[in-house]
Amino acid sequence: MPLHFGSFCDLLKDLEAHGKCGTPFLRKNRQDGERRIIRQWFRGHRAAIDKPDTNRAALLSSLFPERRKDRVYHMQVKRLSFVIARCLNLTTSKLETLNGWKAHGKGDLGDCIERVLRVHDKEPLLHPVTVEEVDEALDQLASRIKASSPAMRAHPCTKSAEEILKVILLRMRSVEAKWFVRIVLQNLAPIHFLLPSLLRFQDSFSAASQLLDGPLKKYPANPDPEPQKLFEIEAATLIRPQIGVQVGRPTFHKARSMGHCMRLVGDQVWSVEEKFDGEYCEVHIDLEKGRNCIQIFSKSGKDSTDDCKGLHSVIRDSLQIGAPQCTFKKRCIVVGEMVVFSEKEDSIVGFHKIRKHVTRAGRFININNDSPPDKSEHLMMIYYDVLMIDDESVMTQPYARRRDRLRQLVKKLHGRSMTSMRAVIDFSEENAQSRLTVQFSRALACRYEGLVLKPLNAPYFSLISDPDNWRWDFIKLKKDYMTDMGSSRDVVDLAIIGASYKAAEAHKTDMRFLKWTTFYAACLTNKDDMRFDSRPRFRITHEISLDDCIKPTDLKTLNEHGQFREEPLDEDGYQESFEIELDQTLAKNMTTAFKEPSVAEVLGSGFEKAPNQSFFHLRHPRILKLHWDHLADKARNAPPDEDLSQQTKEIVDRLVRQIRKESRRTGCSPSQLKRVPSPSAKRKSAETPTKISENTSVTITPSRASHTRDKQNSTASHKPRTRRTTIIRKDTCEKTPDQADGNPPDPSAATTLMQTSALRLLTDRPSRHSTNTTK
Repeated sequence: MPLHFGSFCDLLKDLEAHGKCGTPFLRKNRQDGERRIIRQWFRGHRAAIDKPDTNRAALLSSLFPERRKDRVYHMQVKRLSFVIARCLNLTTSKLETLNGWKAHGKGDLGDCIERVLRVHDKEPLLHPVTVEEVDEALDQLASRIKASSPAMRAHPCTKSAEEILKVILLRMRSVEAKWFVRIVLQNLAPIHFLLPSLLRFQDSFSAASQLLDGPLKKYPANPDPEPQKLFEIEAATLIRPQIGVQVGRPTFHKARSMGHCMRLVGDQVWSVEEKFDGEYCEVHIDLEKGRNCIQIFSKSGKDSTDDCKGLHSVIRDSLQIGAPQCTFKKRCIVVGEMVVFSEKEDSIVGFHKIRKHVTRAGRFININNDSPPDKSEHLMMIYYDVLMIDDESVMTQPYARRRDRLRQLVKKLHGRSMTSMRAVIDFSEENAQSRLTVQFSRALACRYEGLVLKPLNAPYFSLISDPDNWRWDFIKLKKDYMTDMGSSRDVVDLAIIGASYKAAEAHKTDMRFLKWTTFYAACLTNKDDMRFDSRPRFRITHEISLDDCIKPTDLKTLNEHGQFREEPLDEDGYQESFEIELDQTLAKNMTTAFKEPSVAEVLGSGFEKAPNQSFFHLRHPRILKLHWDHLADKARNAPPDEDLSQQTKEIVDRLVRQIRKESRRTGCSPSQLKRVPSPSAKRKSAETPTKISENTSVTITPSRASHTRDKQNSTASHKPRTRRTTIIRKDTCEKTPDQADGNPPDPSAATTLMQTSALRLLTDRPSRHSTNTTK
């Protein structure tokens, strides 16, 4: 007997009730309660789940709808509510109830449709909906959309969205319709103890189900904790990557400071790699498919093969496909970063340039105000790992060995392909922290995102769910993550001028009675005119939602204070307190204005050109602090017209001061600073780390890519001219730390004398002029 969708909804209903319980839970207690509910449900339905005719992939798709990146419905809440109203032939009063999601306090669209259909729950259902029927209906919806994966579009459905949904909704009870709507909106854990690890290994429900029914069938679903670890170790030897199924990404830890990073790395040997500002690509090659042998997966898991056509020739040339020099015979899987390279500037250009060369579902988006693509610009691939070569799974091998295989696999072509630049550092040595500081300062000087640290002797990722095994994970070192960087991070003062409510966002927090979930940050564009009593005029630059961007305390404060400052907007977006430039999409989404805007310190990960706009704005904006005693005229004068990332010298100075402060506190010289090693991290590599800095000299030449930039205050001025630094080894005049794999030096490097001499500043007594800027 197939699994009824109503039985599945009972699980989701119990989990929601547990989360909305009036009694506050500690995080651990809440997770324990959720696990108990999940185990009880699966224990009661284990017989139905284990039947051969049960489609486990359909059940998993309902449990994890957000992981089905191959399905695109083009149905956001507004369009879905319109389609549902037509399917159910709702009256005016019921239609008003259905549209209650637009107002705060009435729940999302799922809650509203439950209230609409609750009066029909007493009617008998002759044919209950099954999980397989729901999965089939979602496949039909997605097959009509061009943005869905090619496999999903292989058998397009000729029915309209109304016809597909009507057959399902008319057979559902109110609670089933509620959760079905949430599955369509992808706003919604485990069945088998190996399932979370398998979904990390292969992000495909069908592939994970085949593994559980195939080589892993002998393992029990819920073993005791002690044998579970042994089963995971044994199972890791039985699985291998599959062409056409994306491999999951390893776990990343964020270093919150330089000291925190040193505690994370312990005494292991790590590969320190520069993080380029590009798009993640996982490339699958199957030579048996002929000319269509390339398949590209994006970070989100979508098949981007057709969208990245400009990258196909680069991949063919760099992997030497079809040439006698090709080092694999059948298939391979490599991982890398896609960037844009400019022949004119002889360097890698900004992240926003990618949207000029890569389509989204077959069309270019967010380029309305961008200049046409320069003929000298083209896509470039930076490889940093290999997971499979022919029939050999190399992802379980140590990273050092995988890099050796990658070096043999990839042909380096200037401006088209290369392997990532890295330095190997043994953190058991005394000067490891100083060397890491030099690498970090150099990465920031070249305007990279930061550094990625990878354990040299670890596999790509491990299936073992061991808390002590976290030292096999990767570490990201970026300045916006580091709380001790202070003003050296990219922080801008912006005015919070308005807000709006989104029901889907409200479900992501435990706070009740929220009036607004999304807030709009803006720059002041007429600061000089305000001296003559002119009305403030704002340009909205960011839409900041509560999802990891606003702290709960700030969200509560904004809702409480905003009730006394709110001002309604008319159809033209007019209000008495100030003016808004309405030639933007963001301005149209705002429903409420604040007549006395507050000022917020907004942190970002550098600057990028805003979509469909002519100005730059912060990437990934997050509110750091609110200032209620500041007036809106303290906000930034105007949105910048170019990248205003903080000068690297300020960041290096701060790092140097921190290390010297730690040196004075411990009574050790900077080169003798040690961490407290973890007992589980005392394994050392036999590989010799690359030496740096002792025999290094610096030659400075002007950079062709240098240009002037505005400061972040209202007074415009020019920054010193950027210079490119060439690092020369005195002893061998060959490889520098960033060229450990034999890569050519990055021509976009803009390293100053201060950054390249950072290690000397750390180990020697500073002179009076040691921190002067380079002229």
